[in-house]
This record gives sequence, structure tokens and C-alpha cells, in this order.
Amino acid sequence: MRILYDYEIFSLQKYGGASRYITEVISRLCLKKGIDISLFMGYYINDYGLENSRNYCEKFFGKKLPFIPKVKNLYNIPNRMFFKRFYKNTDFDIFHQTYFNSFKYDNKGKFIVTVLDMIHEIYPDYFSAFDFSRMYKKIAVNAADGIICISNSTKNDLINILNIPEDKIEVVYLANSLNLEVNTKRIIEYPYILYVGKRRGYKNFLKFIEAYSKEEEINKNFNVLCFGGGGITDEESKILKDFKIFDKVFQKSGSDEILANIYKHSSAFVYPSEYEGFGIPPLEAMNYGCPMVVSNKSSIPEVVGDAGLYFDPDNKEELIEKLKQVLFNSSIRKELISNGYRRVRDFTWDKCANETYSFYKKVI
Repeated sequence: MRILYDYEIFSLQKYGGASRYITEVISRLCLKKGIDISLFMGYYINDYGLENSRNYCEKFFGKKLPFIPKVKNLYNIPNRMFFKRFYKNTDFDIFHQTYFNSFKYDNKGKFIVTVLDMIHEIYPDYFSAFDFSRMYKKIAVNAADGIICISNSTKNDLINILNIPEDKIEVVYLANSLNLEVNTKRIIEYPYILYVGKRRGYKNFLKFIEAYSKEEEINKNFNVLCFGGGGITDEESKILKDFKIFDKVFQKSGSDEILANIYKHSSAFVYPSEYEGFGIPPLEAMNYGCPMVVSNKSSIPEVVGDAGLYFDPDNKEELIEKLKQVLFNSSIRKELISNGYRRVRDFTWDKCANETYSFYKKVI
């Protein structure tokens, strides 16, 4: 089988779930017998090291450029031009587009796209008027011979919102890439509740913070540590001061080694999001024995299973009730940690790559 991958996600993301996913899949399929991969990374900013698999590719082009915010989109100008030539001169059975773009597919082989979520369609107000992802996605999924969705929740949203036939879609779960051993002392000394990722809108961070601020039994014994998602904004600072918890909420960023340590020593992990296409942070938390309190919406129950306590993200009282159980009930903590260790083993990148390859064969 001959498979072609384009440059799009590698020019958009230095780090991120979408580029991590496609990197993990390609790096494994490169090693399979009977597969010839042509990879056009183009001029890219991605830092996951997929270029190290170049010697296992039938054809490869890629040149890493420095990450310069607000300038990275300029890399797409030469990428589009050179990819057209690469595409024309490459024989393939499958073309798997790494992210939605304006490239005109000409039915040379079978066309595959992955839909990670339907956030642009469900929450359009969170995106710029110059973000054309929604338009490009609609064009791609209608043109595709096969569509990979990363959860049944995303699959159902795709069917309901864009009326895509179910028989074009295959669900292939993602996995956890954070598998470093933690042999160092805890980085954060005080007990903390962990929140990971972006904090805007549908992520529901502010509702979580409001609930936390009103429960003295929790906020007197535990701080809140936010990892990633950028520094605390001026707006967030004002809200934290209004809630009188400005000195209880902290933000930190850093390497995978730091994140692994933070998961390992966290008292609880909170995931209050109203919507996720899949949600990798819960898998990371499971891997490090971090008990979880999670939203009961979208794909989250599909991923977490019996490894977390659930709450309605619009119900702050329910969130606090479940959080208190995880923080103060040792038997519940022990059960969730055990369930998490077992559950996370169901999600592997080898399985993801194998199921992706099986879907390619099915489409052909």
C-alpha cells in the first residue's frame, strides 16, 4: 500500500494533540512491511521529531523553520506550491490529509480525513472570522472516501451537524504519549488540584474556580495548579481576586518531565469541559495514578469509563460533592486509581496505527 501525507498540521502546530496523533501513526506505519509512505512535511515548525522517520519513507521532503507567532502561516505559501508538484509526481493508494485546507483533491487515489472534533461548528463564536477550518472541513468530509473520527461522540456530531453517511466513518481512539517514569521529588510542595490545558469558554475553568472558591474545606487544604494554557490573564486575575482566591490558584508550564511529576503528585485532576473530541489529559492522569473528577458531557465518559467520578459541568454543587469524595475518601481514591491504571491500557498508539491501517485497506 502506498500512502501520502501532506504538510498542513506540521506547519500549524509546534506542539498539539492533532500533530501528536498524526506523528504517532505515521512513525509506526513507516515500519510496517508492505507500506510505502510519502511524507511531505514541507516547511514546518512541529517539534515532535517525525523527520527522524525520513529514512523509512519512500519519499520525503521537510525543512524545519523557527516558530514565529503570527508569521507561521506565511510558510503555507511555498508549501502549497511545492506540495502540488510533490502530489503530482507521487503514486499513492491513499492520501490522508493531516488537516483541512483548500487543496483541490483530484481523485488520484482514495482520500482520507480525520475529524478530531466539531468545536468550530458547535462554538463558532470562539473563532476568528478569518478561520476557515469549518468551511474546509465541510468540503473535505463531503469529498472524502473515508473519515476517521477519534470518538463515537465526534462521529455522532459529524453525522448530525453535516449529515455525513455513517458508512463513510470509522472510529479510531487516540492514546497517551506521556509515559516517562517519575523518580524525582515532587516539584510542587503544597497539596493541589490539577487542571491541564486551555481555560477559555466551553472548557468551563471559571465555573470550576467559582465552585472551588465557595468550599472552604477544599480551598483551605488544596490550591489549584493550572498546567499549560498560557499565563493567568488580567481578566482571570480580577475574577480570582473577586473570589478571594488569588493566592490559591497558580499556573505553570514546562517539559513533559515536569508535567509527569505534576500528575504523579496531584491530589486530584479536574476536567470540567463541556465538549471534547476525545480528551488526552484524562489518559495522562490515569497513567500516573491521579484520581479524577470529570464532566459527563461529549466524549469524556467514553474515554474515562469507570476511572473517574462524573458531574454535570453546569452544576457547581455536584462538582464540589464529587471533588470532596475524591479528596477525602481514601477507598474511592484507591478504586479510581486502580481503575485508571487498568483503563489506560486499552488506549495505545500501536492499536491506533493498526486500526488506521485496517481502515485504509477497507476504503481501498
